[in-house]
Amino acid sequence: MQRDLSQKKNIMNIKYDIFGIGSALTDLLIEMDDSELSKLNLRKGQFHLIGEEESKRLLKKIEKYGVKIAPGGSSANTLYGA
Repeated sequence: MQRDLSQKKNIMNIKYDIFGIGSALTDLLIEMDDSELSKLNLRKGQFHLIGEEESKRLLKKIEKYGVKIAPGGSSANTLYGA
């Protein structure tokens, strides 16, 4: 099997000031009072890794709060802050 390396060569010639590799996570930013947060069994300011089914269930409950979605994970957060 042959590979076309011409594209790879072009990519390798690109110079980066900063480069990050990490997990593709998404942050959901929500403003709500502590009592509502408690009803969802969540704690303020903490990381909560959830699966697809839990994500769907939670999104239905929080959509009324105006959810802001941002790239997450340590790589994305570090690059954003750099």
